[in-house]
Amino acid sequence: MYSIKFSNDEADIPLLYWKGPKKGSPVFHWAHATGFNGETYKSLLQLMSTKFHVYAWDLRGHGRSKANTLKIKNEQIYETYVRDLSSLISWLSKKHESKILIGGHSIGGTISISAASRNLESVKALLLVDPVIFPWYVKYFMAAARYLKLPIPNAYLSSNAKKRKYDWPDIDTLINSYEGRGAFKTWHKPFLINYLKAGTIKNKDRMLLSCHPSWESRNFKAFDSVNIIDTIYQLRLPIRLLVAELGSTTKALSTFRKNQNCMIKVAKQSTHFIPMENPSLVQTELFNLSDE
Repeated sequence: MYSIKFSNDEADIPLLYWKGPKKGSPVFHWAHATGFNGETYKSLLQLMSTKFHVYAWDLRGHGRSKANTLKIKNEQIYETYVRDLSSLISWLSKKHESKILIGGHSIGGTISISAASRNLESVKALLLVDPVIFPWYVKYFMAAARYLKLPIPNAYLSSNAKKRKYDWPDIDTLINSYEGRGAFKTWHKPFLINYLKAGTIKNKDRMLLSCHPSWESRNFKAFDSVNIIDTIYQLRLPIRLLVAELGSTTKALSTFRKNQNCMIKVAKQSTHFIPMENPSLVQTELFNLSDE
């Protein structure tokens, strides 16, 4: 695993790179979920590098990114990420002189769809793992749920993220606090360790989360308004979609079913955190997609 940096006109983007088995191996880029970072998925991406040159970025304000997020308005967040990934896709395609496969988990999958639609000449196929896809009316539904205090977990992601503890005495205390609890209770432990290794900053004798709770909260709030239904309808690329059997965030499955280029698979007994629970399944789906 190597750390490299890609720069577009707006920001420096940290990249992790796992070298493939040979120079001409196919290329794959992986985009992480909100609040996490590329290294979170190290155990999975190492498996993928047995066949691919594998790249994984850190979104602005996540992981090892040092981008200034204060200047980005909420309504600009998603489009900023899409522009960043679009320029990265173009760069990787030119670097390797080939079309590349791209994919991601949660909002990373969503961003990958939007960026792929702008880079059809550079993208070969898409692997989507429980992307955040909601019908257009969901932002109104979520706002109503919060106002009425209805028990709908996805309606409170933004407010819950803002309450996240930011400052920790040491990494071991942080790991012990997260392990086996909440969203992390189904994770294989290496994913948690790698998430926190790349997702913390040492500040004197304290450990700070590198994705500040206020930024994570703003991300969740901004994503309520993302509507890419038409983009999915119109996308003319091979798509492999893995959705969780339990608590999936891909709520517009009918949209994918209407796209004849898409193959859908339900990950049995999996939650939204499919890569952390069943990395070999994600690897298999990528390899199958590449061979089609």
